[in-house]
Amino acid sequence: MNFYLEALQDEHQLLLKALPGYRGAVERVGARIRALFAAGKARRLLLAGMGSSWYAARSAAPALNSKGCFTVAMNCFELLTQTPGMVDAHTVLVLITQSGNTPEAVRLAEYARGRAALTVAVLNEEQSAMRGLTDEELLLDMGRETRISNKTYYAQVALLNLLAAAVTEGDLDAVEREIRRAVDWHEEYRSAQEKRTGPLLDIFRRSALIEALGDGPQGGAAQQAGLVLREMPLLQVSCYSASDYSHGWFDIARPGYTAVFFCDRITALDERMMRHCLEAGAQVVLLAAEKAPLQHENLLEVPLPDQKGGLLPLYSIV
Repeated sequence: MNFYLEALQDEHQLLLKALPGYRGAVERVGARIRALFAAGKARRLLLAGMGSSWYAARSAAPALNSKGCFTVAMNCFELLTQTPGMVDAHTVLVLITQSGNTPEAVRLAEYARGRAALTVAVLNEEQSAMRGLTDEELLLDMGRETRISNKTYYAQVALLNLLAAAVTEGDLDAVEREIRRAVDWHEEYRSAQEKRTGPLLDIFRRSALIEALGDGPQGGAAQQAGLVLREMPLLQVSCYSASDYSHGWFDIARPGYTAVFFCDRITALDERMMRHCLEAGAQVVLLAAEKAPLQHENLLEVPLPDQKGGLLPLYSIV
């Protein structure tokens, strides 16, 4: 069993064990962020990470924006080198780094000291270069991580969505219930994982190129899935925005090609692109709570629970 599958066996139980410690911490930090916005001292919230940590940030940004808290999920390197002016006295910066030693995140924390209204670190490793560089810290407590950082991605999605609810005075109890529901589903899935993943593996074995497609939180899940599939079975995988896919990317569709759609809601554009791929002889995998609007021998549906929004990646990444 490879280290990804080993992590899959208990990452949900580790999250369940760590979850009680998240609640008080996100309430404290959320109240502090909320007060800065209420007083007009903060105007934007930046969620910044690299790799899996950036992908997890994408899960929480829509919930914050929908409640009027202007939020951008960004790559630390691009923020620091291309748009450093975004980090100013009216900015709350949340730095997400599994190891706490990510060079781009550490440099960004150092740059933000004395510039940002508030800095927050989301960490898994307590002994790290990031410790002490920010005003607040939120610890994931998920234990030793592998190089693909999947179990901390899983925990980051949960913690950041709790933080989003705390900042916007949302229902933290409801968010926590949904996280626990995802943990229960994970256990059920794990107990029958070979049966459930067999058809998916068969498709991937027949694929010369796989493209993972999604938007918003599911776009982050698609990026994380691409990372896992490249690093573990060494598959040829690329990732794109599903909505951008129709603007020229889809002409690659042909036999030996597989498009994997990570969907919140299946849009008319998603359906059109799936039809195009299937008609071109490609394979399509659909991860969604909704039933596919078409049937085809080269279409594999991977049904997800009826969950939308920022917590859906807790299901789709498994």
